[in-house]
Amino acid sequence: MRNRSLGLTAKFTSSLLLVAAVICSLACFIGYGEFTAVLEKQYNDVAYEIACTARGYVDGDRIAAYLETGRKDTAYNDTKEKLDSLLLTMEARYLYVAAVDKGDYRTLTYIFDASGPNSEIPPYDLLDVSKDIRAEYADCVKRIMTTGERVDNYFYSYSEKFGPHTTAAVPIYDSQGGIVAMLGVEKAMSTLQQARGHYVFVVLAATLVIVAFCSILYILYTYRIMIKPVLYITKEAKDFVERESSAERCVDTESFLSRIRNKDEIGALAQAIARMEIDISSYIANLTAVTAEKERIGTELNIATKIQKDMLPCIFPAFPGRDEFEIYAAMMPAKEVGGDFYDFFLTDEDHLVMVMADVSGKGVPAALFMVIAKTLLKNSALSGLPAGEIARKVNAQLCENNDAGMFVTVWLGILTISTGHLTYINAGHEYAAVMREGGAYELVKENHGFVMAGLEGISYKEFEMELEPGDRLFLYTDGVAEAADPSNELYGTDRMLSALNRTTGIEPQETVRELKRDIDTFAGDAPQFDDITMLSFYYRKRSVTDMDPCEQKDKNEITVTAEIGNLDRVTDFVNDRMSRYGCPDQTMRQIDIVIDELFGNIAYYAYPQETGDVTVGVEVTRDKTMTAVITFTDYGIPYDPLEREDPDTSLSAQERTIGGLGIFIVKSSVDDISYEYAEGRNVLRVTWAFDREGDDG
Repeated sequence: MRNRSLGLTAKFTSSLLLVAAVICSLACFIGYGEFTAVLEKQYNDVAYEIACTARGYVDGDRIAAYLETGRKDTAYNDTKEKLDSLLLTMEARYLYVAAVDKGDYRTLTYIFDASGPNSEIPPYDLLDVSKDIRAEYADCVKRIMTTGERVDNYFYSYSEKFGPHTTAAVPIYDSQGGIVAMLGVEKAMSTLQQARGHYVFVVLAATLVIVAFCSILYILYTYRIMIKPVLYITKEAKDFVERESSAERCVDTESFLSRIRNKDEIGALAQAIARMEIDISSYIANLTAVTAEKERIGTELNIATKIQKDMLPCIFPAFPGRDEFEIYAAMMPAKEVGGDFYDFFLTDEDHLVMVMADVSGKGVPAALFMVIAKTLLKNSALSGLPAGEIARKVNAQLCENNDAGMFVTVWLGILTISTGHLTYINAGHEYAAVMREGGAYELVKENHGFVMAGLEGISYKEFEMELEPGDRLFLYTDGVAEAADPSNELYGTDRMLSALNRTTGIEPQETVRELKRDIDTFAGDAPQFDDITMLSFYYRKRSVTDMDPCEQKDKNEITVTAEIGNLDRVTDFVNDRMSRYGCPDQTMRQIDIVIDELFGNIAYYAYPQETGDVTVGVEVTRDKTMTAVITFTDYGIPYDPLEREDPDTSLSAQERTIGGLGIFIVKSSVDDISYEYAEGRNVLRVTWAFDREGDDG
């Protein structure tokens, strides 16, 4: 930390000194230039004064005669003496009068050339000619000789031999005002260099002393109010990092930073850092706790994922002892756990239930709701209920205490393996895709029922479908069609069907895998937004084709609420079962009358204080003569309708006792009827024997 402090101080000091040096240099340079310009101007003005004085000694009208004759007269000598005297008196270095060659303005014909006893240059004599004007000054001489104006920039020069000097040149006029010659005076600036050197030394020394003194004061002041607080803050920041690394929390940060008493931005920075360190310490402590909690939740989610996965059928082949069909399904959740689920199971040797469902939402809430929905659906299906009754019952159960407002879409089908007859319901779910033998996959579109857990009291319509050997069924959730690529284009059912049609002839497991691979290729790097669940079913053959029809039994049942509104459902159910065995229309009409009477009695009287269920079972024995047994089972009050005496039909309706006619008609319509009350149940059986339509009898 000490090295860093010295480094900061040294950097600040060196930068300040550098700035001071630059300021001193600029001050000396500017002062040097200004001082030189002032001295040069003063010397030049003196030279011009000498030139003007000397011009008063020269008679301009005599110049032409001197140039023509070259003779020196008394007036010439007097003028020469005056000029020599002036040269000595004014300490000029050179004074001359010369005619200028107007051809080049560089060649001089000397008329007077003043000199002193210690003159360094031999004087020119009358009519001596010399090209003494340098080329760069020719224009200046021309201006003097033509206009007579003063040209300052011509009058300063420097030579190594004579040093700096200034020259003043003025025109010589005759009495007519014409310019006949030029008078020049050179004034040596002998003290210029000494004066400039002295000036630079004094100014530089004084500037350095002043700047050094001010710099020291500024450094001390700045160190106290700026650098030292910054060093405190830097040290505290470094110590804070070390304390956090070693998990120490015992240092009073506010007390340490309170040494900084600045009322400016640095003081505000120190207070902010003190507050920030406290907040960071608190944040790290909270983050540590949150991280630990997150790890715990992550572990529990992993367990939940495994539990959810284990709840779904995941061992394939699912029914190794059955060769009538093949089935495969998979669920790929978007998060650790998902709301999609599938299921398939046998309720008996001849009935396979298939379920595909999608719970609203994602994550843990959807997974919990999924467990409830799956359990209820399976329990209801295992009780032997038809698809529509399963949906109605489960919907009522899911609506109870559904404060979260969740719902589930369900496709549930029950396949009679021996015949290929499929009954199914669609509670707001995606359409199933079916491929007929030798054809292509197509969506089977029907009117959707309402979602489950969405509204109480909903009834679900059953749909029917006949599967032939070689047909295929594909179920899925909306995560398939709504898979998106990086540009948010949806996969869609058209792509799904196209991909499915490329999988014909392969096993259901490969069908699911190929479709998932096609979805992944389409989605690319886009994240999976929704759960993806798929089920592929292949119907190979009917299980009863090789069995003796004389030995086969078919038994099925329906359980509904004992309400008169369910009479049509029960009647349709029994008619459907009986029609499969060629039951004649006359017998069917008799059966409908019996159902109307017996089911109506149960609906009106079995549960006087509450609502209960009634189960109607159909059992047909197929032999040379068909025998059908219809069983009515309820848990209502005990009641034996056979105990009632038959009405005397020989009497008129007004004479007969009210009641008993309906059960009498039932007895007359059936081959046998029996009743028993066992284990809290009323069980009433009616039996018919009939010949199948088309038989010879």
